[in-house]
Order: sequence, then structure tokens, then C-alpha cells
Amino acid sequence: MTDHIESEKPDNGYEKPVRIEDISSRPKSYKVTFPANALEKVARRLEAEAVRSIEASFEISRSGPVILVEGHVTAELVRTCVSSLEPMDESIDDDFSFELEQVDELPDLSGEVEIDIEAPEPIIGDTIDLAEQAIQQVSLAMEPFPRKEGAEPVKDEAEQPSLSPFAALKSLKQD
Repeated sequence: MTDHIESEKPDNGYEKPVRIEDISSRPKSYKVTFPANALEKVARRLEAEAVRSIEASFEISRSGPVILVEGHVTAELVRTCVSSLEPMDESIDDDFSFELEQVDELPDLSGEVEIDIEAPEPIIGDTIDLAEQAIQQVSLAMEPFPRKEGAEPVKDEAEQPSLSPFAALKSLKQD
């Protein structure tokens, strides 16, 4: 059975809560499709020129205190090429899997702390926001330095000053 969670909060446009108490050992499927009115907010958050679509499917179950989340996310983005500074399309099509664990408070990370990267991600509250999880998965799958195929670097017409520390000394000697 697949539940399609609809946004009931038009103020943020993309909250898709699932109550943790409703998660059992039997996997349950969810599908999240972002409405058009939320995509502009998501684009600003992802620092993309535009987000045309985001869809995610989730399968969620529980094993003791650990919540198992598996899924797939697709997205169509418009990003800025780091080389030519032109807009370019980027498609995301990614599988993901992670674990969450409900906690009363987040651990204090102010001092020197050893972090177990295999440990479940702590989550506070009584819901999991699947829209938030979808955005995070898109963010993780995005190309860190998007480059349009065949893009040439932008050429700066202005003469660049020498970065050599000796250039400053040379200018002093000429005076």
C-alpha cells in the first residue's frame, strides 16, 4: 500500500510529515511529489536557478528503536555551470538508504566528540518530514561543481595582477 502525502501547510509548501508512532516493523511505502508552488522555495534552498520537479518514493520500517528508510529520488534542476556561468540542466536519479533514531535531545557537540558514522541519525520530535528528507537526498546527489558539456571557462578581459610576492618588491625597486 502506498500513501501519497499531500501538503496541508500552504505557508511552507513542502512539509510531508509521517508520525513515528505509525511506523512498524512491516515496511510502508510513501510517495512525495512537490507541488509547483514549493519548487521556488526549494530552488533557493538548494542554491539552484530553478527546480522543475522533485519526486521521491520511500519505504519505511522499524527495527527496535531504529527507523529504516530506503527510497528513490528524481529531480530536474537548472544550475549554473561553474566554468561558463551559463544555466544548465541537471537530472537527479538516485537511490538512498539511511537510518534514524528518535531521541529526546540532540547530543552536545560543543567539545571534542567522537562520532560514529555508522550510527543512526538522531531525530527529535514525533514526526519525520519526508519532504525534508527528499530535499536532503537531492542535495547529496547534486553535482558539487556542475559543468556544462563542452563549456569553456569565462575569460576575464581585465589584466590580472601578478600574485607573486616578488612583484611587489619589483615595483618598489623601480621607484
